Amino acid sequence: MVCKWDPKITTLPGLYILSMALHTVFGIPCTVFFLRLTNIMISYLNFCLIHNIFSCLCTSRKVPKKNSFVTWNTINTAFFPVMYFFNFLYYTESVSTLFVLAAYSCSLNKKYWLSAMFGFLSITVRQTNVAWVGFLMVAHVIDYMAIDIPFVRRYLNIILNQGLLKAVDYLVKKEKIYDRLEILFSNIIGYFFVCLLFLVFLAWNRGIVVGDRTAHEPVIHLCQIFYFAVFVLVFKPSLFFSKIKCFIAALKRNVFLSVLCLGVISLIVHVNTMAHLYLLSDNRHYSFYLWRFYCAVSSKAPFVFVPLFMFGLYSIESIINFYPWKYAYYFSMGLLIIPQKLLDFRYYILPFVFLRLQILKDEWWQLAIESLAIIVINTVFLYIFVTKEIYWVDFKEPQRLIW
Repeated sequence: MVCKWDPKITTLPGLYILSMALHTVFGIPCTVFFLRLTNIMISYLNFCLIHNIFSCLCTSRKVPKKNSFVTWNTINTAFFPVMYFFNFLYYTESVSTLFVLAAYSCSLNKKYWLSAMFGFLSITVRQTNVAWVGFLMVAHVIDYMAIDIPFVRRYLNIILNQGLLKAVDYLVKKEKIYDRLEILFSNIIGYFFVCLLFLVFLAWNRGIVVGDRTAHEPVIHLCQIFYFAVFVLVFKPSLFFSKIKCFIAALKRNVFLSVLCLGVISLIVHVNTMAHLYLLSDNRHYSFYLWRFYCAVSSKAPFVFVPLFMFGLYSIESIINFYPWKYAYYFSMGLLIIPQKLLDFRYYILPFVFLRLQILKDEWWQLAIESLAIIVINTVFLYIFVTKEIYWVDFKEPQRLIW
């Protein structure tokens, strides 16, 4: 077998090594059909992991767990249109999601070294997954500290009433602080090593991208956060019905803050809107047509989408507002999408899936609206993919329309 690297491939070869291993061990033919079949099989594993994560989260957060609702949430998440679509193609999204979900599942089940291993494997498929390894590490530290809130309160009370020296003595003798730190450190050391190895890779590679870097130069693209917020509203449409009243009430209750937020978002849209060359020229992606629509509307009403951006951000905040690790999520999500100049919906898959996994208390009508939207979108977009052909002058084969 001759191995040749195409410089247009800018991710690490984890998916291709997996395919080669399946070919070598099981004798699976290295054809387009079987390569794509690999991702379909992986999608089943993703389904199982999503179900396990929902079950674990319901148990740990003491949410009344009905098996039918856990399964319904799992189906809606696993069939989320962008992720579902790429299960049928030989892209890195399915296996990338598999390893990240496996890392998250192991973390919830307190198997931290195994979680770190899956985190490492996720980076071999997509370098930016290091953000999720960092998220799992920080989230565990925050959750560990949140459990010990009574201990923190006792410690602060001793500082105030008896002084710092007494408090230090209390930490060492009564609360066994060294034992606590040892447990915490042993839990996160695997994540730490993975992040450290990634920093070594960055220094050696002189950047995050392998292959051709010209199309993937990092930028500061804050508008990506707003596009992701709208993305969440589109693929979780029940938020329109469940959050809109609270959103309007919040605007009325905090008029000054609301005006300030509108002003800041408008300013960012004005100075930070940018378009990658691929977005302007590659008509095989829906983002190409959506961008044309966005520019056409914005040219006549520049800030017409700002209230929608604000509502999307409010909806995201309302989903994770009560979790102590929410800022770690925001940081990881921002680290993933803000440096990307290209508007590519694939970048939003894992941030959306992580967000969707936190929604545990939906009523049946909210799940039904989501299911209906998923069925309609998946049916229409697969039909278009099969029937719509795009021809390029310099390319003999017909092109297909994808996310």
